[in-house]
Amino acid sequence: MSARIIVADSQPVIRAGVVAMLERDPTLQVIAQADDGRQTLDTCRQLHPDLLILAFRLPLLSGPAVARILASSPRAPRILILSSQADVAAIQVALDAGASGYILTGVDIADLLSAVHGILGGRRMLVGLEGILQEDLSPLCSQEVVILREVARGLGNREIAEFLGISVRTVTTHLSNVFTKLDAHNRTTAVEQARRHGYLAIE
Repeated sequence: MSARIIVADSQPVIRAGVVAMLERDPTLQVIAQADDGRQTLDTCRQLHPDLLILAFRLPLLSGPAVARILASSPRAPRILILSSQADVAAIQVALDAGASGYILTGVDIADLLSAVHGILGGRRMLVGLEGILQEDLSPLCSQEVVILREVARGLGNREIAEFLGISVRTVTTHLSNVFTKLDAHNRTTAVEQARRHGYLAIE
């Protein structure tokens, strides 16, 4: 019996490429595609896939927010996060949200299929990324980095909370910690300091 997979990415070219690679394996079946976070949730709740290949950054709800919501649902799928960003903050946030793996866009067929089969077999898969988790030199925790990225994009606290699937209070607390760690007195200064020190790679 084929493993049933949903692919969620807002970029049609990337989504089509992933689907094409998966279709090379007769044991895998792509049953649906989605291009934003809310559509992804609705589709997963309707179709109950075995695996969700999920972009880190999606409109309406981020990949980690979708993963966090699905993790508490009955018949939750295993989740592989697909991202262009190879940094410890993004990887750790995805894993903390409930993802079973993380892989970069642009991977070859062998790496993608290895990650998919590994996750379907119950393993955690960080294809080509294992060493990155040991390279964190930032004083900011993973969630603080991800929140500060959204601040840099111009989102307010409530928008960030909704996008990441966390409470406004959690966003406020993390930003307060960021200001202290970076000796910053406002959002603009915090973003400037983080960029200057290389803590804020943007996806």
